[in-house]
Amino acid sequence: MRTDVFSWIMLFALSAFTLTFFFCLDSGEMARSDAVRVDLMSSPAYMKTGFEPAYASLGEPTMTDWEMALPPEHGKSLLASRLSGGSSFADFSFPMPWRREIVEEYTILIPFTIQSRMIARLYDNNNPVPPGLHLAGIGENWEIFVNGNVIARQLHMDPDGDITSFRSKRGVNIPFDRRFLKEGENVLVIHVLGAPDSEYTGLFYTSPYYIGDFTMMARRGESLQIIALCAVAIFLGGYHIFLYFLRKTDRCNLLYGLFACMAAVYFFARCPAVYYVFADTAGAQMMEFGALYLLVFTLAAFLEMFNHGRIKPVTTGYGMACIALTALQNFFSVHFAYVLLKLWYICGAAFMLHIFAYEGVYVFVRQAAAKHAAGSVGGSTFAASLFRDLYKTELGNILIFFMIALCTGIFDIIDAQFLHRGLFITRYSFIALMCCMAFILARKYASSFMQTAQLNDLLEAEVKQRTREFEEQALIARTASRAKGDFLANMSHEIRTPLNAVIGMVKIGELAAEPARKDYAFANIRNASEHLLGIINDILDISKIESGKFELSERPFRVRDVVSRVENVMRFKSEEKNQEFVIHVEDDVPAVVNGDDMRITQVLTNLVGNAIKFTPEKGRVALSARLEGESGDLCTLCFVVEDSGIGVTEEQKSKLFTAFQQAESGTTRKYGGTGLGLALSKQIVELMGGVIWLDSVFGRGSAFSFTIQARRAAEDVPEDADGIGGVEILKDGELAGKVILLADDVEINREIVTTLLEPSGVLVECAENGEQAALMFEQAPARYNLVLMDVQMPIMDGYGATERIRSGSSPEAATVPIVAMTANVFRADVERCLASGMNGHLGKPIKLEEMVVVLRRYLGQPPAPVSGMGAAISALSPSQGLK
Repeated sequence: MRTDVFSWIMLFALSAFTLTFFFCLDSGEMARSDAVRVDLMSSPAYMKTGFEPAYASLGEPTMTDWEMALPPEHGKSLLASRLSGGSSFADFSFPMPWRREIVEEYTILIPFTIQSRMIARLYDNNNPVPPGLHLAGIGENWEIFVNGNVIARQLHMDPDGDITSFRSKRGVNIPFDRRFLKEGENVLVIHVLGAPDSEYTGLFYTSPYYIGDFTMMARRGESLQIIALCAVAIFLGGYHIFLYFLRKTDRCNLLYGLFACMAAVYFFARCPAVYYVFADTAGAQMMEFGALYLLVFTLAAFLEMFNHGRIKPVTTGYGMACIALTALQNFFSVHFAYVLLKLWYICGAAFMLHIFAYEGVYVFVRQAAAKHAAGSVGGSTFAASLFRDLYKTELGNILIFFMIALCTGIFDIIDAQFLHRGLFITRYSFIALMCCMAFILARKYASSFMQTAQLNDLLEAEVKQRTREFEEQALIARTASRAKGDFLANMSHEIRTPLNAVIGMVKIGELAAEPARKDYAFANIRNASEHLLGIINDILDISKIESGKFELSERPFRVRDVVSRVENVMRFKSEEKNQEFVIHVEDDVPAVVNGDDMRITQVLTNLVGNAIKFTPEKGRVALSARLEGESGDLCTLCFVVEDSGIGVTEEQKSKLFTAFQQAESGTTRKYGGTGLGLALSKQIVELMGGVIWLDSVFGRGSAFSFTIQARRAAEDVPEDADGIGGVEILKDGELAGKVILLADDVEINREIVTTLLEPSGVLVECAENGEQAALMFEQAPARYNLVLMDVQMPIMDGYGATERIRSGSSPEAATVPIVAMTANVFRADVERCLASGMNGHLGKPIKLEEMVVVLRRYLGQPPAPVSGMGAAISALSPSQGLK
C-alpha cells in the first residue's frame, strides 16, 4: 500500500482522537443538567489587601473598603498582583535567591444567589444533591468560607509569617454541608496568603469557578483522561529510549523519547492528581517548569536531528541553559522559580518561533521547492506540490500537527481571556503531535526493517550457499586428506624401496671380492639413486606449481629429437616385458619449434612409463606426434600415447589427474608409483597452453593425448643437441694441468668432486668456507682456472665470497669462471647466483656427465666474463633443467 494512504489514515485517526477528547472534556459535564449549579464568574467579585476574621461573615460588600471591585461576567482572574495595577515582564521585582519573600494576606468576596428550586433540590427526599465548590486554580495558601462557615483550610505558616508548605492547586473540588447555603443572597469569602507579585496568589484562572453538584464534579474524570494521556506518552517515550539503547546510532529515538517523557511530566504536573504525590505543591510547580523547559528543547533538537542529522550549536546552548534553569530552581524558593519562568517566557517564545519558522516552515518549503525544480512532481504548480508534500512527507506531517498544537495554544489563550471555558486542549494537540512523530519514526524503521529483512534473506541465502560450498570443500578436504594419507603410505614404500637397494647394494659391494660382483652392486646403486632423485624432483615440481613458482624455459629444439630421447630411455623397459614399442611422427610436424623440450620429454616419459607399467607382457605401446593446427607461426602439436593395457573405468578417470591419487588404492601395491606423474603432467601441459585427456576402455587399453602451443623456430639446431646420452666421459689428459678452486663446507662433497675429476688430470684445491676460498684466490689469482662455489657455507656464504672475488684488483678477478655448485636449484636461486657475479649453476646431486659439460665449457676455451640467465641455463645439462 502506498505511504500517502497511510499518512491520510494516520491524520484521520489522530484528528478523531483529538476531537473525541475535546468533546468529552467540553460536553461531558454539559450532557447532564446540574440543578444546583451557580456560576461564580457571573457574579461580581471584590478583593482587598488584608484579612480580618469578621470578613468571613460579611453580609454586604459595602461594609468595608475594597481595592478591586469587578462587575458580573467580568472574566478576570482575582490575583493579588492585580491590586497594584497588574504585573508585567518589565516591572516585576527580581527576588534574590537568598532574600526572604514577603507574604501578605488578601480577602476575596464573591456574593451569589441561591434560588428556591436549588434549595429544594438540595433537600430532595428521594435524591438529595450534595453541594460542592469547584475552583479552577487557587493559591498560595488559603481558607474558604461560605456564609461565615469554613469549608476548607490550607494555611501553613510559621511564627515569622513565612509559608512552610505551598498549596497552589488546580481543579480543586471541595464538598460542604448543604446547611451552609440559604435561599437568596449568599457570600463566598476566600482568605489568601502569598507573595504580592506571585502569579499564583489568589484565583489565578479566569474559569471555571462554580458551586454545584459535588457528585458530578467527582465524576467529571478530567484527571483520569490526563493520566491516560500521560501513560501513553510515557509508554511511547520509554519504548523509543529503549530502541535507542538497542541502536545508539539513531539519536532521533532518544530525542523523541525524551520529548514524550517531558510532555507526560508537564501535563501530569498540571493535573489535580499530582497533589496526591506532592503535598507541598512547590515541588509540582518546579517539576512543571523544568519539564516545560526541556520539552521545548527536546522538540527542537528532534526536528534538527530529523532534518539535518545533527543538533545545531544554538539549540545545544539553549538546552544547556534549560538544564541549568531546571537544576537552579530546585535549590531556592518557588518564588525564585516563578521569576526564572518569566525570564524563560521571553527567550523560550523567541526560540520556539525560530524553530517553527526555520526547522518547520522554511526547511519544508525549501525541500518542496527543490523537488519542484527537479521536476519530480510532474507538471503541477508549486502550491499544489507544496500541499501534496504536507501529507506525503514526514516533515509535512509533523508540520501539520505542529501548527495544530500552535493553534490550540492560541485558542487556550483566547479561552482564558474571553471564553472562560477552561478547555486547555493544547495537551490533546501535543499528544496528537507526539503520536504523529511516533508514527513517522515507526514508518521510517518499518522501511528500514523491510530493507534489513531483505538483506537478511540475501544473507541467509548467501550463508546457505556458503554452507553448501563449505560442505563441498570439507568433503574435498576429507577426500584429499585420505588421498594424502594413501600418498604418504605410497611415498614411504617408493622411497624406502630404492633406499633399501642403495643400502643393501653398498653392503654387497663391500663384501664382494670379485670385480664383476662389485660392478653389479654399483650399477644397482646408481639406478636406485636415480629413481629416488626422480621421486624427489616430482614432489618438488608439484610444490612449485602449486605455489606459482614453476616456470618454463624456452629454446629451439627438434620435435623428433624429443621423441627419440623418450624412445632411447623407455625402449629397454618395454623390451624387458617383451612389448611392442612403436614410434611415429607425422611428416607435417615442424622440424624445429621454440619451447621447453625438457618438460615435454618429462611428460612423454611419464605417459610412456605408465603405459609400459600397466600393459601386460607381449602387449603394445605406441607414441605418435602430429600437427593439430596452425595459425601464423603458432603451432598446436598433439602427442598420443596408446597401450593395450588394463584400461580405466569412467569413475577412475576423475581421479587420475589429481595429485596424490591413483585410479584405485590397490594400484600402488600392485604396480608401484607415487600418484604424482599424471597430475604434474597435466599442469605442465596447461602451462604450455594445451590440454590433456584420456580415452580408455576398461580391460582393453588406454590412449593419453595432450596438446601444446609452440612457435616455429627461425633458426635450426644441430641434431641431438645436448641430448640425453650425448655427453661422453673426458678422455684422459684432455684437461690435464687445469686448477679448480672448490669451496664446500661438507667434506664428503669435496671428496666426491675430487674423486670424480681425478682421472681427468684436473687439480682440485679445496676451501671449507667462502672466506677461505676468497683468501686463497686473492693470494694466487692467476693460479685458478675455475671456481666451484657452494652457496650455503659458514663464516661467509658463496654469494659473499663471489662478490669479494669480483671486487678484487687483479685482472683475473673479473674473468675467472665461477660456477655455483649447490642443492638450491630453483630459478630464483639461479638468478641470485648470477646477480652475485657467478657465471653458471651446477645442481646437486652431482652427475659426472653434467660436470663434464661445465668443465668443457669453461676450461676448454679462453676465460671470459659471462652474465645473464642464458649463461646459467646453458651451463645445465638438458636432463637437469631449472626447478
